[in-house]
Amino acid sequence: PAQVEHWVAVGEADIGIAFSSGSTSALNIVYSAQVPVCALLEPRHPLAAHSSLTLAELQEYPVALLERGTTVRQLFDLACSMRGIRIEPVLSSNNSAALHMFAVLAGAVTLGSAIALKGVRSRASLVSRPIDEPVLNQRMLQVTTMRERRLPAVVKGLLATIVEMVAEG
Repeated sequence: PAQVEHWVAVGEADIGIAFSSGSTSALNIVYSAQVPVCALLEPRHPLAAHSSLTLAELQEYPVALLERGTTVRQLFDLACSMRGIRIEPVLSSNNSAALHMFAVLAGAVTLGSAIALKGVRSRASLVSRPIDEPVLNQRMLQVTTMRERRLPAVVKGLLATIVEMVAEG
């Protein structure tokens, strides 16, 4: 998130889409939405039958996580710490697609958001299930532009399309 915010703030990118790491006066927040951290798992996984999950339930299965430093991992580690639960990932990666495929092939659980699955057309068929932890609901997805920057018409059109697609979830 910080890198995206920096690129937009210094004008290297016209539009930023990132999970919020805070706010900066150099950015104009065009759209913001709460995007909770969810469990992503294969539809035949035993936990897929549940409408929502707990950290204790996740503890019983292999978990694949994004590397430390991502908003997903930070919130997940915080939630586990608050509950006194220790979950060691069987795989840690900075590549969401690899984690998704691993979850499908190994029967593991990975974390992300329902929006991460939107438009995914591959063998990696996953479903999302909410995790009953308030701290995991604190993640915000923001679409930003540089404050006071005049955007060309084509970029304004792209921005409107992005906001519409993200808002649809």
